[in-house]
Amino acid sequence: MNTSTLKTTLAWLTLCATTLVSVGASGSRSVGELSAVVLAIAAFKVLLVMHYFMEVPQAARLFRLAYYGWLALVLAVLSFLLW
Repeated sequence: MNTSTLKTTLAWLTLCATTLVSVGASGSRSVGELSAVVLAIAAFKVLLVMHYFMEVPQAARLFRLAYYGWLALVLAVLSFLLW
């Protein structure tokens, strides 16, 4: 198995594990805490998808800034709406 396939497989397994963590966290926290935890996990998952499946690190700098800026903006807006 080459390193690219291994990294992609590990990213996929990490996505699966973080999904299980977010589902598992749902029973043990208040609504505010749960929202923050799920939002943080979702942002991490988006970063993984952008990095390993959309190949954003190989894109032109302007596109990388646009993708990461979009993620930061969405995260900021959702965080503001939650609090």
